[in-house]
Amino acid sequence: MPRQSSDTSSQEHRAFYQDVHRKRAFANLTAKFFKAAKGDALASCAEEAMDEKEYYCAGRPTYELGDYAKSKGYFENALTLNPKDSRNIHLNHADWTKSTIVKSTATHGRDLFAARDIEAGKMVLCEKALCRPNLYHDEEGSGLIMYNLDTTSRTQRPAQAALFLALVQKLYNNPHLNKSFCDLGGGRRYLRSGKEGELVDGVPTIDTFLVESIRLTNCFSGPRPSLELLKARLAASDVELSTGLWRRAAYIHHSCIPNCSRAFIGDMMLIRATCAIPAGTELVQQYSSPEAHPTFRREFFQSGRGFEYDFHLCTEKRSPEPMHQKRQQYRSPRNPSKTLKYAFEVLRNFGFVDAVKYGILELDYEKRIVNSKGFNALRYAAEAYLAVGKVELSSRCEGEARKMFAVLTGCDVGVEEVFAGLK
Repeated sequence: MPRQSSDTSSQEHRAFYQDVHRKRAFANLTAKFFKAAKGDALASCAEEAMDEKEYYCAGRPTYELGDYAKSKGYFENALTLNPKDSRNIHLNHADWTKSTIVKSTATHGRDLFAARDIEAGKMVLCEKALCRPNLYHDEEGSGLIMYNLDTTSRTQRPAQAALFLALVQKLYNNPHLNKSFCDLGGGRRYLRSGKEGELVDGVPTIDTFLVESIRLTNCFSGPRPSLELLKARLAASDVELSTGLWRRAAYIHHSCIPNCSRAFIGDMMLIRATCAIPAGTELVQQYSSPEAHPTFRREFFQSGRGFEYDFHLCTEKRSPEPMHQKRQQYRSPRNPSKTLKYAFEVLRNFGFVDAVKYGILELDYEKRIVNSKGFNALRYAAEAYLAVGKVELSSRCEGEARKMFAVLTGCDVGVEEVFAGLK
């Protein structure tokens, strides 16, 4: 009996000390005492009995201490135990901007230009968000609404108000960021004093109205990974979006016929070239989908972005929606000829005219639009060509679709899953 009591007491003491080590590990990690955090994390329990949180807590300080191979093992074990944990969107990556340069344009302020020749499909820019709240569900912040009396408008989703609050706090806590942030355009109505962000008695001055003006005209919305958005569009379902601000990418102006396309992985924005971009070329992307109604686009650009809506494609006749419906309707092995007909008419609507000449698929991406509908049309065309025995054309269509996938999602991770889901 006394021995049983002793064993019970010993187990209780062990559990107590392990709990203390676990809590102290998180405290040391927060305080950036990485060596102590690693020791406490490993002492919190036997390594073979660790759960995903303990693996993560051991992996973080191990990574910061430079033992990358060991930290990778801890992180992989955490993902094995909880592979679908996608709550964290703040990735530990640096910016990659050397292919771009900010310069003044003749008519519309500053823009981003290609600093060197960029091949179609290659990376133009990879940038970590200055701020991006991890807020994707409306119910997570249903009471978070901000009214702007200057523009007589209100935020449309909780992440927009959360982004404003995060920006104000970050600029106050990090005064060295104020200059690069305030250099961004803030709409035509806001006059600058030139003293924004200066220190007064050692304290940074934050003009919250200017912060909101810059947020309103420079932020972007997107899913956690853009792969979710592509899957949702293929399945005609909704996708959850958050909002963030990327200082470098914010310089890229809008064009209905862009030469680059953005994608998101967590709080990283990846921008790839949709066509070959010579050095010195102005970089342009789409702020709004070309399928949106012209009235919506005009209102979006004037109220949200602060410029007039006068682009060539926007003034042309919209692509007929029945064409997309027919292409979906005839997507069947029993109708390969109709599938091909409507697939290439969809591609034509986005600028890919005469894609197949003399039995050879050739897509000219210059002045063309790369989007999910074009990707889908190419994938269906590949299936239809395979059904009629034209293996070479099928392979070419699938290859072009895979290129579009990388541009639309930022990388080729998940491409096999998406292609398998379309079969």
